[in-house]
Amino acid sequence: MSDFGTFVTEPIYCKACVQAFASVLKQDTDRPVYVCDYPVGFVAGRIRRLSPTDVEIELEIELEMDIARAICHPVKVALMVEGWDVREFEFKPWRPSDE
Repeated sequence: MSDFGTFVTEPIYCKACVQAFASVLKQDTDRPVYVCDYPVGFVAGRIRRLSPTDVEIELEIELEMDIARAICHPVKVALMVEGWDVREFEFKPWRPSDE
């Protein structure tokens, strides 16, 4: 990871979660996403925006609900925000009772 907007997940042991997380991020064709699902799953890529703040907003606010609805297990993500600063996010599955 070297540029702001670069992200990678921690190992994901559920193949359905790997594919679901990647599919949400791939909805925007301007967002390169790479998937490794053997033997353990990882998703990596880059969110291209004008500033580190825009990247955080997109991942934390704009995509959070779509990701939460798609996954069945928690997914942790490390996001390069500025310089060598890294923000960690944890997305948890959404359940109808969570509203």
